[in-house]
Amino acid sequence: MGEGRFSIGYLLTPLGFAGLSFLIGIFRWIFYTYSFEEDRLIVRSGIFVKKERVLKKARVQSVNLEKGILHRILSLSSVHIETAGSVSEAEFSMSAVKRDAAHRLKQFFEAEVSEDSENQYDYRYKASYNILWKAALTSGSIGFILSVLAFFFSQVFWYLPDRVTDALYGWFFQSGIGVIVMLGAFLVLIAWFVSVIQYMVRFGEFTLMKRSDEITIHRGLIKQKALTFKRHRVQSVLFVEGLLRQPFKYLTIDVDIAGGVNYRDQARTSLYPLVKSSKAHDYVSTLLNKTLAKDTLEPLDKKACRRYLFRAAIIFVLPIGLSFINIIFIYLLLFLPVSLLLGYWRYKDAGTYEDSETMILRFRWIARTTVFVEKYRIQSIEVTQTPFQKWRKFATIHVHVLSASGKSSYSVRDLRLAKALKLAAYSVKSI
Repeated sequence: MGEGRFSIGYLLTPLGFAGLSFLIGIFRWIFYTYSFEEDRLIVRSGIFVKKERVLKKARVQSVNLEKGILHRILSLSSVHIETAGSVSEAEFSMSAVKRDAAHRLKQFFEAEVSEDSENQYDYRYKASYNILWKAALTSGSIGFILSVLAFFFSQVFWYLPDRVTDALYGWFFQSGIGVIVMLGAFLVLIAWFVSVIQYMVRFGEFTLMKRSDEITIHRGLIKQKALTFKRHRVQSVLFVEGLLRQPFKYLTIDVDIAGGVNYRDQARTSLYPLVKSSKAHDYVSTLLNKTLAKDTLEPLDKKACRRYLFRAAIIFVLPIGLSFINIIFIYLLLFLPVSLLLGYWRYKDAGTYEDSETMILRFRWIARTTVFVEKYRIQSIEVTQTPFQKWRKFATIHVHVLSASGKSSYSVRDLRLAKALKLAAYSVKSI
């Protein structure tokens, strides 16, 4: 009997805490109220300790709405209001309000917006599903998915019996190269399929609208997000050309936005998922009312090529060292030509450009990225040297700008030291 009573009490304790948390959540929701007064929003909250906050229209940067599956079923929406002082979280957030009330909140802070606000946008772009499928098939996020799969399988192995893991390891090391290549191709196919689905879920129904200097982006199939920001908050513009997109002359246009605490789950914000490279400058000019420089970038010194090729080859030293354990490690050298080719592309694509107002950086990890940033937007510039760079008088330049995650950094490796110092000094002087 004693043991039985102990078991029931052990079960009821977490249920009691869960019930208490549920009741507290209900009371918080009941006592969380807001009201409109002229040019401000009054927010009242607290069960025992009453709090009152005043949000003035002039301080509000953006009003963002999100709709998950349950939100859409119940005709609800979550609301996040950001102000000039929002740093780590939104100034005002409600996880579930009626959809009409959410739109009234948004309209209250958007000057001169009527009920027919959909027709007031002076520019509208909706990505067709044809474009989205092309973007998904060439998104390049397959590397990230492969890393996740590798981590998942590595964790699963810890929970398998020793005899099972020993059998799997034995089969792997005894298999021929053909079986291993087929297994690798199968994993790549799975990763590619998952990346396509993930992309469509994130960017489905992608719509971009502009009214005056305010830009709104709607996207998402399952969880719908609406991001609104002022044009002057755009800190830099990026043209991102993936390996699969570049041969077909397609690219993605991304931007860094100062602030944006509700979009910290992504490093950058995509303005256009996929556009023709030849039309990218026109899209930016139409939306942001700014003309990006088209001048040819200054390439790296020819002697920097050896450094890029060396970094591409050095990662294969370990497989050679482990080949005495099992000959299978030597098969990894089959990827050496691919790595060297990618290293050469990184050298060939890297470059910089500057004029009195703009700096352009181009570099490649996998995708080729071109960053356009106005000099007065630059937060800081660093010039660093490794011991090997110092020996050959090379350096790496790092340019930092504000972004939704706090700060974004863009680097070009192996510039001549004099060139890197000139870029840094000239840019600081111009800011």
